[in-house]
Amino acid sequence: MVAQPRVLGLDIGTRVVKLVEVHRSRKQLQLAYVGCCPLPDGVIVEKEIRRPEELAEAIASLYQNSKSKTTDVCMAVAANP
Repeated sequence: MVAQPRVLGLDIGTRVVKLVEVHRSRKQLQLAYVGCCPLPDGVIVEKEIRRPEELAEAIASLYQNSKSKTTDVCMAVAANP
């Protein structure tokens, strides 16, 4: 049986960063990991990243905790209307 690809989903909010790892098992998707990390006040203000180092630390922490080996990431970026 061929290993199914895994993908990470990343959601960056103004207060919390969320990470999931999903893989296909037969005909269904399965969550392999779900995690979230609160952001300190002021990291993201009015959809602007003000302190990118702290955001990067939060993402890196989630990735390390996931123990994932994949680097394929899907993410959505909110846009102003």
